[in-house]
This record gives sequence, C-alpha cells and structure tokens, in this order.
Amino acid sequence: MSKLKISVLILGLLVVAAAIIWKTGVLNPVNRFERNLESGTESAYREYIDWLLKTQRPGWESRIQELCLEAARIGITEYEKKVYDQVLTGELQSLSEATFSSIHKSLLGKNFGPSLFREYEILKGTDPSRATDYLLKAAEQRHPQALFTASQQFLQHEDPDLVNRYGIPYLRKSAEAGYADAEYNLGMLYLTGDGVP
Repeated sequence: MSKLKISVLILGLLVVAAAIIWKTGVLNPVNRFERNLESGTESAYREYIDWLLKTQRPGWESRIQELCLEAARIGITEYEKKVYDQVLTGELQSLSEATFSSIHKSLLGKNFGPSLFREYEILKGTDPSRATDYLLKAAEQRHPQALFTASQQFLQHEDPDLVNRYGIPYLRKSAEAGYADAEYNLGMLYLTGDGVP
C-alpha cells in the first residue's frame, strides 16, 4: 500500500473515531449533560444550567427554561422557586395552569413565602380565616409584601400590645426588605412619632 492510501485510511479512521467520541459525549458536553439528567439529581440540573449560563450557546435561554421546568416538575425546590418567581414576574408565560398549580401546591408545603402570599390573595375574599393563616406564614418567611400587609392589619388593631408586638416590627422588617409602601409608612410613623420611639 502506498503512503497516500495509508494516510487517507488513517485520516478516515480518525474522522470516524472523532464522530463516535463526539456522539457519545466525550467531546460533546451537551450529550453528557443530557445523559446525566436521566439520574434526576439536583446536581445534574445545576451543572447543566451553570454550563449553559457560562457558554451561552445558541438556544441556551430556552433550554434553561426547559431544564428549570423539568427540575420543578420532579420537585427540586430551587428550580420550583425559580420557575414560580418567573411566572409571577411575567418572565415565563408558556407554563400551563396545571403545572403552575402543581408547583404552587408543592411550594405551599415547603412554606415558600411567595406561594403562601399568593394563597392568601386567593382566599382572602372567600375564607378570611384560612387566608390570614397563610398571610402570617408568609410573613414568618419574611415575604416583604406579606409583612407589610400583616403589619397594616395589626396596626389597625385596637389592642396596643398587638400593634407593638407585631404591627410595627412587621412594618420595619418589610421596609428593611425594600418594600416601598412599608418604607413610606414607616417614615410617616417616624415623622409623626406615632407608635415609634
């Protein structure tokens, strides 16, 4: 065999080997990440999403959303929270109501502040007692809007002990978290000296 034929044969074998290696994921990280997802572990999702964020390959944003949804559907809390927040802020609009409801119920059981406050909003007109329970749970989780809403209810209470014990501290925590209405109301209390030193 001539040197040229041997070189062409070796080159052909190298191309085939490279294609096999690429396809199996040794050189193609996407395939490796996709295979790792089958384990369903939080680390597999986190590694893939982190890699997509670093490399920003074509289609990376939509794939990150898909991965977050998949992770949320199998109950990985970090991604449930991420997807939930994206729906509430309007960043993610293509989520079915059934999927959102499933994530919402899962996060309620995990005492996630935004889902607790949303449940309060849903129930306040039909079941005020249960709604208040959710509001207070959300406030315990330091949800700024829940803290503010609860503070307003306590500040209107006739019992000065409840006002001092919950109303002003909740308002202060909400303001410290950057909730604008709470900052304004706390400022007005300081200005008037009403209930604050």
